[in-house]
Amino acid sequence: MKDLIQLNKKQLLKILAILVLSDGHLYKHKDVPKNIRLVTSFFGEDQHILFKFLCNKIFSHNVKRRTAIRKLNNQKVIISDYNYRNDILLLYSLSPEYNTTPGNKSKADYLGSLPPTLNFMFNENKSMKWLALRTYFDFDGSISPTVKLKLKKDKREKKIYEYYQVQFECEIKISETNPFLVQDLLTLCEQLGIKATIRKDKRNWSNISGICISGIGSVKEFLKKGGPITGVLISGKSNRFKGIPKKMICQNVYELITNRNFLHSKSFKNKKEATEYRNKLNYFILESLNKKLKSPSTNKLHPNLSS
Repeated sequence: MKDLIQLNKKQLLKILAILVLSDGHLYKHKDVPKNIRLVTSFFGEDQHILFKFLCNKIFSHNVKRRTAIRKLNNQKVIISDYNYRNDILLLYSLSPEYNTTPGNKSKADYLGSLPPTLNFMFNENKSMKWLALRTYFDFDGSISPTVKLKLKKDKREKKIYEYYQVQFECEIKISETNPFLVQDLLTLCEQLGIKATIRKDKRNWSNISGICISGIGSVKEFLKKGGPITGVLISGKSNRFKGIPKKMICQNVYELITNRNFLHSKSFKNKKEATEYRNKLNYFILESLNKKLKSPSTNKLHPNLSS
């Protein structure tokens, strides 16, 4: 949250709007705004601290916080509510709508009404735009570094040569099903020099799952800015990274891909050498995280990736 300390109230209101649009809920009663609610698992403790900070700094009021257990899956959750209606109305000076799904409306009626938007960020400076994108990533984003080993074939002079390729890939995803917000996220990325694409998912009401940043150059640029703005932990949806700070994973991947000996793609004549190199990369992605968790003072990795 140190990135937000120097912001004024108008700028903080925009960050709050991003929070509400990404993972918050603005409830209405008979079309009148009632309250803002943030619900997360216990891994999202830092996100509730951010929500409290924003409401306190902008409106000089505090949120009400409680814990509960979801009956559906017996999961413990944190619930924070902001109940000052007059304050909430200020958010509508930025976006005409905060419901990002049709809810009780038909899809046609919802898409035909005034949509939620991020265009209040488009004329901001780059620093604010980065904070907006990082906030969205904090609340609704994921990072997936993987090392793939593939058997390749190369045809030269009528002969086919087989070789093994070790490929490092990293996807930074921001989940969002609303088509208007997805387009705005793409615009925001474009303004920041980041290449992003739309990801589809037929299971969602809009057939969209969000955006994805996968090119090494764009991934590097995004991670250079620090990843999420809070110390949110990876949830139980990830078997590899559950309970690890998302920011730490971002830092690890950034240190790996900026290492002078790092090659995101490398070819080998035999599978044994390729497997050894893949295991080496996996070690620095996974095992080094464990070392950092045990030794918080460790800030840098120095992998030898030249062999």
